[in-house]
Amino acid sequence: QLITSSRFFKRLFPLSNALWNVTCIGFAYLIISITFKVSILPSFFRAPITTPSQLAFLQNLISSINSKEKECRLLTESDFKEKTALLKKNVQNGSLKIDTVIPECFALVREAARRTLGERHYDVQLAGGLILHKGKIAEMKTGEGKTLVSTLPAYLNSLTGKGVHIVTVND
Repeated sequence: QLITSSRFFKRLFPLSNALWNVTCIGFAYLIISITFKVSILPSFFRAPITTPSQLAFLQNLISSINSKEKECRLLTESDFKEKTALLKKNVQNGSLKIDTVIPECFALVREAARRTLGERHYDVQLAGGLILHKGKIAEMKTGEGKTLVSTLPAYLNSLTGKGVHIVTVND
């Protein structure tokens, strides 16, 4: 593990907390940008999600995810593996676009987290996952579930067969 503690790096690179947080966000975004081979500057300076139509779009997706929750609770362990393999095959061969499988993928991750960790993604955490998937930055405080949120777009984007890296920063 290259980065074992943010306290270690804060001692190594003494910066103000505000500058440190910006530096960490920039570093995490750089890793994501390099991984997905996207340009850093256009994505980094995108406007935040604030318009009513953008918020309604997020709410519609969250409603779709919630509607699939009961269906996912009935799945067996082998059903999870089969669904993942089928989704991966269809996304990689181009018969499904990644954005069309968001509700099903997020519902599967939510159910997997409930079964394995005993934690269920809240709607606001689903919104955070959707925001991260769109290449935007989601700011969350310590304890609000950054790592749990990151599992949503990580699973979704792993279906493409490309690498996915998760970097979270705490004070």
